[in-house]
Amino acid sequence: MENNITNIRYINTETSPSHLVNNLTTSDKFIYFIHNSETLPRIMVVDKNILKDSDSENYSKYVNKFNSNETNEMLVVKCVNLKGTYYMAVGLYGGFKLLSIDGSRLLFQIPTKVKTNDKPYAFTAITEYGDSSIISVDNYGQLFNISGSGVNWRSKLIYSKDGGTCTAVCSSPGTQHICVGYENGEVFIFKHINEAQTEVVAKLDSLTYLPCLSMAVMESEINILACCYLNGEVMLHNLSDFQLLSSFGAHIRMITNIIAYKDCFITCGDDCFVNIWKIDNQNNLKVIGNYELSDKMPIGVAINNENNGKVDLIVTMFDNTVLGLIENLII
Repeated sequence: MENNITNIRYINTETSPSHLVNNLTTSDKFIYFIHNSETLPRIMVVDKNILKDSDSENYSKYVNKFNSNETNEMLVVKCVNLKGTYYMAVGLYGGFKLLSIDGSRLLFQIPTKVKTNDKPYAFTAITEYGDSSIISVDNYGQLFNISGSGVNWRSKLIYSKDGGTCTAVCSSPGTQHICVGYENGEVFIFKHINEAQTEVVAKLDSLTYLPCLSMAVMESEINILACCYLNGEVMLHNLSDFQLLSSFGAHIRMITNIIAYKDCFITCGDDCFVNIWKIDNQNNLKVIGNYELSDKMPIGVAINNENNGKVDLIVTMFDNTVLGLIENLII
């Protein structure tokens, strides 16, 4: 099924994302991205109603700035949905924080830890795990499981890989796997057995030895893990037997984000393109959407609400004050 595109619309938010990779997350009502170029790091919280009011010139009424009250740079913000409740999880140089969805209440934090060398400590990627916990990884190769509710939250170190910087993480609800990408291109697949036991069940090597920057799992008849790399390559693995299904160049240069939707993967890269890839029952891959955001570097992509079988894509652009809205797609 081919896409019919009617419009790419740009909406001014009067502030710009400042990270190169994975800098977009959404809840049912809000859009979030990180802005680090001022004195204090900030998370920009954008009301989705801005997408309906494109004729207005007063966009600031839709944008709130959540200040971290710290001077440390933020690295990742992730909206997580645990048992029907949204939370804001933030990784930064200086620790991990879990807050209410509007940032008004700090619920839990993992403070920075003193290390024996000069490498600053940072939480680098976050994902949901099932509907009851969060997995956060750091630049020392450690995995933490964060779980709880109300005012009772706790964290547990579930794995540590000496000398490895974690660069990406995602989970597969269908197989209960945790997938972690590293700076050297390795990908480790974990099985979280219980609170006291997490096992490495597979190690996937990259032929490029470049950082794995973004990951996503597509759930279908087989669960497919897509790993994206600095050179624009995507590697697809079957999570049942961990075999490589295919490897292909999705973008000319760095892939900045990937998401899974139905039987498709959606990627964006610093070549200014957002691409939609469809996988059939024989694991054949083809492009069904190819959209150029002229002179704008997309760094995050998310699905907006479905309407009459069509969806819109929300796109953030690096160092640019506009959101992109690719409208009326059939996927």
